[in-house]
Amino acid sequence: MKKITINEKPVAATHFAYDGCHKIYLLEDEADKAAAKRAKYDLLPIKSLPKTYMVSCACRFISNWKLNTHFALQFEEVCFGGAK
Repeated sequence: MKKITINEKPVAATHFAYDGCHKIYLLEDEADKAAAKRAKYDLLPIKSLPKTYMVSCACRFISNWKLNTHFALQFEEVCFGGAK
């Protein structure tokens, strides 16, 4: 599977955490996945990120779980590239 990009930033994550509304966190390692599970987030495969983003509320954002990389801030335009 091809890697995706978000606003031209490459995404290494294979999964993301989603709160069911607007919080989207990319899970970059097993520690991230474990923490997201403990926090009761839904864990989804990265291939479903574009669709999930489109159905999220307008307050949506995409960051990594560690919050040291932001792919899309709230209300920012998002461009997904790579795998479909």
